[in-house]
Amino acid sequence: MPGLGPSKCLSNRYIRKMLSFADAGEQDVFYDVGCGAGQLCVIAAKEFHVKRAIGIDYHKARVRMARKNVREAGVGDRVSIRPGYFEDKRLSDATIVYYGLTEGDDTVDVFEEKLQEGCKLVTLSQPFVGIIPTRVDYPFYLSVIPFKRAKTIEEWVRAVLFRAGGYDELKEELRADPDYYTDLRTLPRLMKKRFQG
Repeated sequence: MPGLGPSKCLSNRYIRKMLSFADAGEQDVFYDVGCGAGQLCVIAAKEFHVKRAIGIDYHKARVRMARKNVREAGVGDRVSIRPGYFEDKRLSDATIVYYGLTEGDDTVDVFEEKLQEGCKLVTLSQPFVGIIPTRVDYPFYLSVIPFKRAKTIEEWVRAVLFRAGGYDELKEELRADPDYYTDLRTLPRLMKKRFQG
């Protein structure tokens, strides 16, 4: 299972930037995986008028807080907060998914299995390891199902850093830039798994 999200929560300004970047609107079903206090779902419903917004979090206190925030915002008719792990949830109606958690070994496979073709998945600070984003507005990377997979480490690094480089250059950049929320303990394992050929 992936870990908790980054210690910094997205500000409302960044939430709006992310939802605009994903072209969220009235026809969308928006999911926030690791929803915390539920603020992304509230703004998606109130300001971007999505058809439905669903937050998922496995931390019980966060679920209670998010449900309270949804009630207080008056959007309970279009926003629901679900306790548990996203791997155990049905996501087939999603048109936009925001994933701000640490990537796990099977995260890419789970999303490819559960999300419908054309669903937009937005990640924070970098795309999933080995996945080439469709669009970038840093710190957000948008990928569309089915994912486009990089053939080489260098191709993927170029998608993350916007310049040629290898794994060592990527690690150096991730260590130096506090805006990257990448877990450097799991990155080598994911790189090996995705680029073993």
